[in-house]
Amino acid sequence: QIALGLQYKHNRDMAVPRALGATDDSDVDFYASATKVWLAGLLGRNVLLNGTLRATRANQLGLLGFGGDLNNGYQLMPEVSAAIFLSDRFVLGTEYRRKPNNLSAFREDDFKDIFLAWFANKHFSLTAAYLDLGQIADKRNQHAFYVSFQLGF
Repeated sequence: QIALGLQYKHNRDMAVPRALGATDDSDVDFYASATKVWLAGLLGRNVLLNGTLRATRANQLGLLGFGGDLNNGYQLMPEVSAAIFLSDRFVLGTEYRRKPNNLSAFREDDFKDIFLAWFANKHFSLTAAYLDLGQIADKRNQHAFYVSFQLGF
């Protein structure tokens, strides 16, 4: 499956981003994404792979504005994810997202995570993950555990 799209982002409070060197309060990301599922792939298990190229000017996904004193143009950033179905109900996966360095005030680290999801039935799922977001602005070592419950009818 291939998807092409755009994502509009707007930052309402630009006091801090402008002080750090951001040039704009809103922008559009453009992306192309490809997803492939291999049935009975690795070790006989279903495998999902996804790759995305995103053209962006966002600083910390837009939280710190767009563009900056180091770079004000669009940059292509890769995003990849991979998951293996351990069974019909359990999925183990990982994700990686590269981000641009537009601001001289702070170095922007890439995002990465590892997750395990359990699909109890078609109405309930549980996902647990460990996230490594690196440094966000002046906050170092932004690592965390994440748990999500989803209930649908």
